[in-house]
Amino acid sequence: MVSKILCAIGAISGLLAHLVSSAAVPPIPGYAVVDVEWALPIDPKVSTGPREVVTGTIQEAIAKMAATHPGWDLPLTSHLNFTNHLNTAPARHNMLTNLDDNKPLSQECKFNSGKGKADCSAIRDGAGYLARIPDNSAPPRNSPKSCGRVSCSWDSAIWWCNDNHFEKEVTWDAIAKIAWDLQAQCASEPFYTHVSARQFMEGNWNVYVTGDFC
Repeated sequence: MVSKILCAIGAISGLLAHLVSSAAVPPIPGYAVVDVEWALPIDPKVSTGPREVVTGTIQEAIAKMAATHPGWDLPLTSHLNFTNHLNTAPARHNMLTNLDDNKPLSQECKFNSGKGKADCSAIRDGAGYLARIPDNSAPPRNSPKSCGRVSCSWDSAIWWCNDNHFEKEVTWDAIAKIAWDLQAQCASEPFYTHVSARQFMEGNWNVYVTGDFC
């Protein structure tokens, strides 16, 4: 009986340890973590139709929508290719350089988040998901001095953080493009398959691609 109780306690302790280790921790100390909200169309083929609000990373949001609406994820995840998406909407992405808040400042290619490096292919996939979010979706917002983890898969995350003392709103396109550029420009030797980097933007916000727990 005692051994069964000890085993149960051990199992619960292991579960709690896993939950603690899996909790989102911002890439920089002293910042709060904001749950990212997604107002996604119930029918992904009709972006102007009714929407449902879910929270988490884009991967978690897709999984929640697919669980509630079977097959929901297929149009979004099929033939996922961020480069092709850019080519099909050049005007939309070229606008990024014309917005003051989307002008790049400094870039740090050897950023140490304490969680290792991200796999570049996972970052590309995450950027691809973000780039496919419909134009009329609610934009990403962060409260003052806070970060949101918008993508995380294969222990590789995309974060964006607000350095201001007021709420900040940016665009999914901007985050997607910056994440893509970081993995392309900052991948480390010897095989250029992993990255941990950050990009500071005018308007006091920044994007991180780095290792994580997911």
